[in-house]
Amino acid sequence: MSAKKKNNIFSILQEEIASRENEEKMLSPASLLTLPDDLRELMLRIIRLDQVSPLQLARELKQEKAEIEKMLFQLVKKGYLRKEKEYRLAFGRRRATRLPQSIWKSLEKKVQE
Repeated sequence: MSAKKKNNIFSILQEEIASRENEEKMLSPASLLTLPDDLRELMLRIIRLDQVSPLQLARELKQEKAEIEKMLFQLVKKGYLRKEKEYRLAFGRRRATRLPQSIWKSLEKKVQE
């Protein structure tokens, strides 16, 4: 197997591992329960509406848009929301999969065969 192919395989695996680690930081349904009441209510409203703007949330929750934007910023910073055109939830996987540390040695042996 060529060195270029080996590097490509390892790059793909490293990207996959990094994306899984990022998913673990994302919101899980259980982590909703740990949020303060105001943030939890905001998140529940976003869940119901699927995609929503700060103005829509301000109207729904009868709060100032600036206050809603502060809360949204906190949730984006935590990785619980994604800001696209509107805000969406960033749920992670329900069950995290951990790769064993020995995977790199095993892969290296397999590639060298």
